[in-house]
Amino acid sequence: MKIAIPILFLLLSLSGKGQNRSYLDSLNEVSKSLVCVQNQAYDSLSEVIIAESKKREFYSQLGSAYIIKAYSEKCKGNHLAAVEIIRQSITYFNNENDENGLARAYKQIADSKMRMSEMDSALYYASLFHKSAASLNDTILLSASYLTKSGLHNSLANGDSTIYYAIKGLEVLGEKEHDNLRGSLNISIGNTYYQNEDYPRAIKYYRDSQEYFSEESMNMGLIYHNLASSFTQIDEFDSSFHYLFKTIPINKKFGRNLLLAYNYQSLAHNYAESGDCEKSIDFNLLSIKISNEIGEIKSKSAVLANISKCYLELGRTDKAVESVKIALQLVKETGDQDKEADAYFLLSEAYRAQGKYKEAFDAHKRFYSLDSMLLGMDRQSVVAGLEARYDSKNKEAEIATLSQQASIQQLQIEQRNQAIIIGLILFILIAVIVYFVYREKNLRTERSRTELEQRFLRSQLNPHFIFNALLAIQNFMLKNDGPKAALYLTKFSKLMREILESSRQEFIPLESEVELITNYLDIHKMRLNDAFDYSIEIDPQISPETDTIPPMFVQPFVENAIEHGISEKKSNGFIDIKFKKNGDHIAIEILDNGKGLIQQTSTAHKSLASTIIQERMALFNRTLQTKIQLVLDNIRNEQGEIQGTKVELKVPFSYI
Repeated sequence: MKIAIPILFLLLSLSGKGQNRSYLDSLNEVSKSLVCVQNQAYDSLSEVIIAESKKREFYSQLGSAYIIKAYSEKCKGNHLAAVEIIRQSITYFNNENDENGLARAYKQIADSKMRMSEMDSALYYASLFHKSAASLNDTILLSASYLTKSGLHNSLANGDSTIYYAIKGLEVLGEKEHDNLRGSLNISIGNTYYQNEDYPRAIKYYRDSQEYFSEESMNMGLIYHNLASSFTQIDEFDSSFHYLFKTIPINKKFGRNLLLAYNYQSLAHNYAESGDCEKSIDFNLLSIKISNEIGEIKSKSAVLANISKCYLELGRTDKAVESVKIALQLVKETGDQDKEADAYFLLSEAYRAQGKYKEAFDAHKRFYSLDSMLLGMDRQSVVAGLEARYDSKNKEAEIATLSQQASIQQLQIEQRNQAIIIGLILFILIAVIVYFVYREKNLRTERSRTELEQRFLRSQLNPHFIFNALLAIQNFMLKNDGPKAALYLTKFSKLMREILESSRQEFIPLESEVELITNYLDIHKMRLNDAFDYSIEIDPQISPETDTIPPMFVQPFVENAIEHGISEKKSNGFIDIKFKKNGDHIAIEILDNGKGLIQQTSTAHKSLASTIIQERMALFNRTLQTKIQLVLDNIRNEQGEIQGTKVELKVPFSYI
């Protein structure tokens, strides 16, 4: 290529004036093939094209040269510089009324604005790109404009719009051969399914897009990375490793260092999940090395936190504390409070592993403060998200209705003799559509309301338990039992996190519910000085990893067994919990050797947890075909004396 540049320049210099434009166009094509691949050769050729274009006042060729130069800046991550260069190209394209050049310039600005997270500007330039492509009636440009819109809506997490514009792009492209566009549109659809956690469909579209790119192309590197991420999400680590090791040499070839850093992070994650912490640390350190070279700090905190977890797993607590402290400093600089909370939790675990209980306690206090604040923000975002989705659906329905009305008017003009018949048919069709849309909207509103009510009721369980837990922690602290207070607080904060995570889901795996109950029982055993024992039995027919039940249904009855059944016993208390599969239900038995139901109901106290669980059951039974069943009874001996309480709960289950 170093030989080709002087030859092309000589041809340019010797060519006749009528041929200069075509030679400059050829040089621009050569320049485009060099950008981001052979930077030195590209820089040399670029200067030749720009100088010759200015000299001859060939503004379209000059504008094209500036677009390619801007793309070179984008490869380095300098999107602000790229936008300024493209603005110059727009001036030159306007001088020659080059609509094709303007369309390409608008596309590049839209892409850069999206990378800079300036989404309003990105959407504006994407609409200019689409308008220019439509005015030119250029099929390829029009399809590319839909691809740009699809990518923007993917960044905004508007899944329906992403797929809509990608399919429009494929429809416009028709049978035309343009592998790069067709492949990119399939990638965009795959990205939407990935965002929606439909990983098998995402994998299908990523694999479909492979046939449109050469094996060593830049786009193929992106496809391999996406495939690896999808397989990781479904725990198929062998396939994930396969695609990660294929994408690394491609990203090295094209100098895509940021993606390379992410590749190493993904490898580190896979090795950690596979139990190989030594390799995980090695690849995380490679990722940090590249991030330092390119000045990228956003992902470094997460990488350092993962390294810290591995050091803890390996028992190297000093290294774990050192890594998480650096991570904590980085997240404070970036202002990511969610990661800051996670870092404080990890720091507390590391200090506790070192036996530094005071430091662990202080870190936990900071974690709990941040976590409580973020919990409130999460609830607000849930409501805001529901409102946004509701508005989006209404807007799409309005657009669809307007489109149908336009079609009706066109048909009336073209086929006047059939206007009455067509009008009647369309009127009936619209009435049916309106009916179904109205019914679906009501169902969606009811589902949203029920979901919010469920989450609110689950959140009511937290303060009811927190009061008792904090009293226990205070008791340990008053007795100067620091290690026990720290251990209690660790279990308590873990339980709070489990409750928060389960409260966001309608069904959770049985093993998660059992883990929550176990932690809950351990906390109460500590609080009551081991005044009771417990057992948890799971029927072999149940698969705890895949069988799921509504969360937080067992805990309130366990709470009643402790607080109203065996709390007054000084010793020999017992709680027995059994899970059995019974048709479409999982049957749950909760037995205790407390004072029974009669004595409980004779008191003035009414269990708040029981009230809440009854309300939750009523809400679930509105929508579930298989209803939740509950039976409460006393356990009696042969003489009819009450020996405790028996709770039989039948909860419908599903499969993951």
